[in-house]
Amino acid sequence: MGFIAALLPSSVAPPTTDPASGYPIGQAVPLLYGLNQGPIYMQEWNGKLYFMDLTGNINVLNYN
Repeated sequence: MGFIAALLPSSVAPPTTDPASGYPIGQAVPLLYGLNQGPIYMQEWNGKLYFMDLTGNINVLNYN
């Protein structure tokens, strides 16, 4: 863990094909690096992503 990623919509980044299965897979991009512990709870509200880590810290990630 240690990061938060987003799955891009197919209108922005067309899916690629998984070479092993042949099925289309979406493209994910990391949004935030450097988390000491992965988030355990996330909630979107009013254009912001709020997340809490295992130590109880609450953080906010702004996104478009």
